Amino acid sequence: MVRHFPSSLIGLTPQGWLRAWDEKGHVYASEWPEASFALRQAGAAVISVEDVGNSEERIEEMASSCRILAVTEASHGSRLYWNGDVRRFRPPDVSEVDATGAGDIYATAFFTRLYSTRDPWEAARFATQLSAFSVTRLGLESIPTTTEIQECMVEVL
Repeated sequence: MVRHFPSSLIGLTPQGWLRAWDEKGHVYASEWPEASFALRQAGAAVISVEDVGNSEERIEEMASSCRILAVTEASHGSRLYWNGDVRRFRPPDVSEVDATGAGDIYATAFFTRLYSTRDPWEAARFATQLSAFSVTRLGLESIPTTTEIQECMVEVL
């Protein structure tokens, strides 16, 4: 499918390709044989450390195949691999109520900001800040507010 959009920003969130289920329905990290091909086609990808069973080896392997790789680390924020460099982005100190959906908010914020600024570092900073707000509320209330989005859009130079 990625071959059909050669001039577009292809953003991957390969969570489903990185997981499998056992006979009892328990989810576990699994192999993704097509990873190198798909990641080379993508403009950027977002994964969580949980997606790869906290395997630093797999993260490094994926980063070497991808132009831009963002890795979320739950309450520790995120890190971004780009141009052979890696930077960490720490979230603001917030009281976590429910982390469900925070990774989805991170990915959406990251790809949107990357598309608008063309700056992966800014996109990771923005997504880390915005997704931190989301964990302070339950369910659909975790969707960022206009005020939070505007607050996070102030770029740090």
